[in-house]
Amino acid sequence: MWSTGLGVNPFTRRVQWRLGHAERRALSVDHFLRVRGAQGIYALGDCSDVKEGRDLHSSTFRSA
Repeated sequence: MWSTGLGVNPFTRRVQWRLGHAERRALSVDHFLRVRGAQGIYALGDCSDVKEGRDLHSSTFRSA
């Protein structure tokens, strides 16, 4: 899933509501951009919110 814009996309908002992410402006994802609480769904762009630290993200790419 990818979304951009000034407000939350209606489709993104529905996904947030179903997954319990409704209180946020974006879907919560891990450092692999997998949507938390959903299997096989990835999100990037303005609709995603990565809560991992920069060090973890950087080390993932260094080891790849």
